[in-house]
Amino acid sequence: MRIKQWDIEVLCRGAVQQEHTIEGHTCVEARPKEEFSVKVRYHGRAMHQVELFIDGESVSGRKCIDGTGSTTFPCAEVLFEGWQKIKDGHVVTSNFMYETSSSADGDEDAGSGLGSAAADWSRGVITLKVHAGIMQTVFACTPSASHSGRQPQQAALSERAMVKGGHSATAGRSAKKSFGSTHTWQPGETYVAAAAGDPLEEEMNLFYRDSFFLLLRGDASKVVDQVDDGPGSAESCSSVPSQGVVDARTAARRIMKAEQALKKRSRSVIDLTDD
Repeated sequence: MRIKQWDIEVLCRGAVQQEHTIEGHTCVEARPKEEFSVKVRYHGRAMHQVELFIDGESVSGRKCIDGTGSTTFPCAEVLFEGWQKIKDGHVVTSNFMYETSSSADGDEDAGSGLGSAAADWSRGVITLKVHAGIMQTVFACTPSASHSGRQPQQAALSERAMVKGGHSATAGRSAKKSFGSTHTWQPGETYVAAAAGDPLEEEMNLFYRDSFFLLLRGDASKVVDQVDDGPGSAESCSSVPSQGVVDARTAARRIMKAEQALKKRSRSVIDLTDD
């Protein structure tokens, strides 16, 4: 997704996920049990602090963007790989992972009709906030700022609530963890700090939605029945669909065939002018 001088990409298995435009919103497909990361790239010549949020929760604190190349570690691209906990110079990262919602009401076919996916864009959203930055010099040995991402467990919302909201998948944390050390800033080094007043310059949203939602919105690739094409296929990592999803696919195929037939029809021209 490109907005002004910023690119935001969601990567799954190292490949950039295809984007879909639904009701003016840019979406990627949430593939249950697949890990993902978010790459941010800046094409301008200024300094910024950027922070990534998933469903309103900060994942790793702010990152520095230096398009001028003036600071000690200039960087115009950052990769957010997971929920991070940073403390006392140590960092623990739990990878982002798409999860399915829990069926708390016990009804697997809840909300599976063609009219069930009401537009609710308050969840299933990846948000990038861009703040104005200035160069700052370090005067004493300083560890990286502490931060603790929420690292959510599987969603507690029921399948009925999630599907009717248009997002029966959520972003949780993978069991895979990586451990490392943060950089200790030395006197004389420079970095990007928040500008006076910490102004927010941009706020960009990229949404994730499950294949069922994309199906109901008419994405032709989701209307076909689920087929396992091998370990690299998008469908192979998804769970077996419920009968409600199978029925919806069948109904959606009928609608699409009818729409295609109507488009092929020659339209009669009626002349309403007087001779």
